[in-house]
Amino acid sequence: MVAADCLVLSTNDPLGQCYVSTANLDGERNLKPKLAPTMTQKCLEDNDTVSISCMEPHKDIYKFEANISKAGVSQDLDLKQFIPRGSTVKNSDNVYALVVYTATDTKLALNEGKYRSKISAYARILNIFLSINILIMFTALVLMSQIGNRTFNKKNGENMYYVFDENEGE
Repeated sequence: MVAADCLVLSTNDPLGQCYVSTANLDGERNLKPKLAPTMTQKCLEDNDTVSISCMEPHKDIYKFEANISKAGVSQDLDLKQFIPRGSTVKNSDNVYALVVYTATDTKLALNEGKYRSKISAYARILNIFLSINILIMFTALVLMSQIGNRTFNKKNGENMYYVFDENEGE
């Protein structure tokens, strides 16, 4: 499972292809081919400096634009090189990728909405009646226990001199 949004730089495949499953994200079970840029596919081990610039993170999962440049030559990158967080690399031995967006900047995190629990109107009304019923029962319990306590103390308070002070029952 891919833990962050990435760009494919190189693979073991001679054509620079790897296959990604996004079934966890969009439910589509077909493997999507991703292509490494021709600039980095064969010469990843070189000590040349590679510069990559990409757009700011945004919600649109079908849009990605970046640019890679090496020794004055540049190449545009798009969704063919982009692997989203939460997807799984399949049928590929080694894939070298560069992390582009992490944490709350990933497309998956940006598209998370507020969770709203689904509850029927009947269950909502039932919850209100249940809450009112519990409140009434609690009030009745407190009231009855106070009445019972005062009645018991008036009847038996004088006989239980070891429990009450002389002035407490008055």
